[in-house]
Amino acid sequence: MRKAVLFLLGCLILALQLYAQDRVISGRVLDATGNPVSNATVLVKGSSVGTTTKADGSFTLTVPASARALVISSVGMAPEEVNINGKNSVDVSLKAGDTNLQEVVVTGYTTTSRNKSTVAASVVGAKDISNVPMTNVNDILQGKATGLTVMSTSGQPGSSSNIRVRGVGSISAGASPIYVIDGIIVERGQFVAGVISQNNDILSNMNPNDIESVTVLKDAAALALYGARGGNGVIVITTKKGKSGTSKINFVAQYGINKPSVGNWGMMDANQVYNYEKKMLALNGYTPAFIDSYMPTSLLDKTFNWVDAALVDGHTQSYDLSISGGNEKTRQYLSLGYYDQEGTVFNSGFKRMTVNLNVDHQVNNRLKVGAAINTSFSNGLNADGGSYFSSPILATLTNSPLWLYPYKDDGSLYIGNEDEFSKGSGNNITGDNWLYSSPLNYSRQKQFRALGKLNGELKLTNWMSLKQNLAMDIIYAREKVFFDPTTGNGVNAADPAKSGEIIESMNNPFTFTSQTSLSGNFRLKDDRHELSYLALMEYQRFNSTNIQADGIGIVDGGLQVLNVTGTPNGVSGGESEYAFLSYLGQANYTFNNKYSLSGSIRRDGSSRFGADNRYALFYSVGGSWKIIDEAFMTKQKVFTDLRLRASYGTSGVADFGNYVAQQLYAFGQTYDGAPGSAPSTPGNPKLTWEKNKQTDIGLEFAVLQNRIRGTFDVYRRISSELLQNVPVSRTTGFSTAQRNVGELENKGFEVSLSSTNVKTRMFNWTTDLNLSYNKNEVLTLYNHQDIAGGTLGRTREGQPLNSWFLPVWAGVDPANGDPLWYLADGKTTTNSYAVASRTDNRKFVGSSLPKYTIGFNNSLSYGLVNLSFFFYAITGSKIYDQNMSFIDSDGLRYGWNYYKDADKNYWTTPGQQADRPKPVIGGNKNSASASTRWIESNDYIRLRNVTLSYSLPKNIIDRAKISNARFFVSGVNLLTITNYKGVDPETSLSGNDVFKYPVNKSVTVGIDISL
Repeated sequence: MRKAVLFLLGCLILALQLYAQDRVISGRVLDATGNPVSNATVLVKGSSVGTTTKADGSFTLTVPASARALVISSVGMAPEEVNINGKNSVDVSLKAGDTNLQEVVVTGYTTTSRNKSTVAASVVGAKDISNVPMTNVNDILQGKATGLTVMSTSGQPGSSSNIRVRGVGSISAGASPIYVIDGIIVERGQFVAGVISQNNDILSNMNPNDIESVTVLKDAAALALYGARGGNGVIVITTKKGKSGTSKINFVAQYGINKPSVGNWGMMDANQVYNYEKKMLALNGYTPAFIDSYMPTSLLDKTFNWVDAALVDGHTQSYDLSISGGNEKTRQYLSLGYYDQEGTVFNSGFKRMTVNLNVDHQVNNRLKVGAAINTSFSNGLNADGGSYFSSPILATLTNSPLWLYPYKDDGSLYIGNEDEFSKGSGNNITGDNWLYSSPLNYSRQKQFRALGKLNGELKLTNWMSLKQNLAMDIIYAREKVFFDPTTGNGVNAADPAKSGEIIESMNNPFTFTSQTSLSGNFRLKDDRHELSYLALMEYQRFNSTNIQADGIGIVDGGLQVLNVTGTPNGVSGGESEYAFLSYLGQANYTFNNKYSLSGSIRRDGSSRFGADNRYALFYSVGGSWKIIDEAFMTKQKVFTDLRLRASYGTSGVADFGNYVAQQLYAFGQTYDGAPGSAPSTPGNPKLTWEKNKQTDIGLEFAVLQNRIRGTFDVYRRISSELLQNVPVSRTTGFSTAQRNVGELENKGFEVSLSSTNVKTRMFNWTTDLNLSYNKNEVLTLYNHQDIAGGTLGRTREGQPLNSWFLPVWAGVDPANGDPLWYLADGKTTTNSYAVASRTDNRKFVGSSLPKYTIGFNNSLSYGLVNLSFFFYAITGSKIYDQNMSFIDSDGLRYGWNYYKDADKNYWTTPGQQADRPKPVIGGNKNSASASTRWIESNDYIRLRNVTLSYSLPKNIIDRAKISNARFFVSGVNLLTITNYKGVDPETSLSGNDVFKYPVNKSVTVGIDISL
């Protein structure tokens, strides 16, 4: 006890001595031309103690006695490290910076100078994320990071996108990257039930204007840090925090107009339909007298454009207020945001409100604490999916502008089941008038999310710190679907008392995370040797409870709560959970600031895996060489920076069901009227992670005095022990069970270039180019057997994933107008689809996975005016236009609306060389069935974003007593260049274009004011 007391007294005396030895450093920061640099960040190296410079570039900072250097940085300039040993004042000159090569790399667990990093990462900063009128940060990232593929699945505001990093690495498990927000792995994806709506993404709840940077981690050196969950890549989001110095208030307001973007797609108008159908009837043997009586010219007296009614203009408005600042002890950031986007499909939209607070406090020289709370609430009104009668999207394809007229003579709307709605023709596919039903029916999705984090850091010694992070991710997701009893989706003709339906569902996921770590960095007596390390234990537990109730039979459409329904139609609920326990060790060594080595090892355990394989080890090694600092480079004048890096390591994929490995019984069964259970999952005690082994080699360079900067990476990723359903003995009660078999390869290269084309006192022009190439190939499947993918695709060794496997379209028989398909030899043809669709006659005709993705940005400024424009392009993929098989179907869907060119060059006479078969009412020998006829290239170039801005001159903002004011106008998706005939060449990675909500193009105006 006495020794303990003496020890504590000694520590106290030492601490007092340290306090007494604090000293004040002052100085001034200038740019290369001698002008002061305001708001530059001044930090004590290896700590968070810092401040920012004033308007004249000056600063004053109290530093601990142990401080040896300051790191000074500013946006657009190269950071400078300044030795302060024996100094009380320093003056620093910052040079125009190579921001790509000099910035830090944030991995979520660590932050490393890029000059010493062995990691391949792409960083997207706040200036490329903020004030872009899109709901989801994933969509904003499209084309701005090499190796990252972002494919929109829907234009519905708040919807999700398909995200892949360096290809697709799994057949049946999840292939999306994990997301890390401020060091914590968080949930992503859809948590509402999605009963009839378009898909939804909880990440849409996040305000992009609260993001400081997004780092995309891609190579083994980074992904191994996340072990069992890092195999598909990691997206690290760092939110904005306060900085020491004068408090700053920023307000941004935007308002804009959205219009549907439908590309080359279009439908016939009523006159086209009238003429096309009359000719079709004649071609099918109907007499002129019948045609004239069935289709009198009076049909054209009342026509309606269903496409224009369904696809509408909308508005977007957003307002963001942030307050940030602090001093040497405490820094805070507070933001409030409101976003409202009306959809471009009738009766759809998305609203979001966010409140975020980040506070960091330096208690003393040894202890730092922080707290953050990121809260958001969204309210989505979703367009009905295409398989529902009330879907405006479906109606753009099915509703004839000639036969269906929505209004009665008195101006009221038809319900849709009346014979008069289709002018007595019976050409009423849905039995619903969505103009009547859509305003009455709805699908609302409300989501609340709170991300809370507490952190503390205790500096034990100059070379060791103890950190503790505690985080909670709370999600409350609710969906309510209502079908009015008078509408097509709600009416029950067989039992009118059961008309009308209400479906309500709730899901409440909760994730708790604890991270405890020891970390530090130090130099040996010989200053050329620098070491840093991390030892971390992480525990994460997820729990989700859900319930859904369905009731039918509503007396009046004004009654919209479950307890007014007459008949329960089903109640379900459940609970699901998983846990991960992980141990991570990482070490980094740098010699003479030129040679760096890194290594990591992680042990993961998870409840998801079988008892025999619950834990696994993942590792990585990496190295970098700063070639530019070698003596043999001193005389050359080409390169101003040159660095080589390489890494190899392993990571895993654990994105699949929580209970696949366990033998389970499902309750909720009945036997002879009594409740019971039955086997539901065969289980597999040996089930384990899908494994990735990756090699990466990268070169980072700058030439012409940093006027051109770039990176070049080549990589190869092997994904093995992939999950597949394989046959098992039927004596088990099951036909298949999941096993770890199969192997995939992704390999490719990435190029990133940035150039300063012109730089003068008044005019600046910079260009950024990202180019990524990836080749995907299936190497091994269970027993080398194909995996059938329905009528459209197939997975086979030697082919990429998502490959199309279809009968091969051969065109039209000139003799009789029949459709033709090729047989296996590629020469002989048949008009029998049953023959053409046999497996031996089908061919692989490409994949929906793109090979190349390209992002190209230019920024030009003249004085106070700035213009930036960003293009995005993909090439090398094929998509299946299922919509076209409905609307250009050679008479199969007579009475629908038709593609605008369906009446062009169809067969009418023997000997004719036609593009389309003879249109036969009811279909021409399955001509519209699945085949390569509907496969198209979806190569495209899109003007993703263009912004023109003007900043008020200094004399005006000084008089107004503000620090900055900028006015801007921004356009999104204003131009798309493609040969694709459908609505939008950008589809989900499945590649099947059917009933997709079109993306929108928008123009917004805004103001950005700082006080």
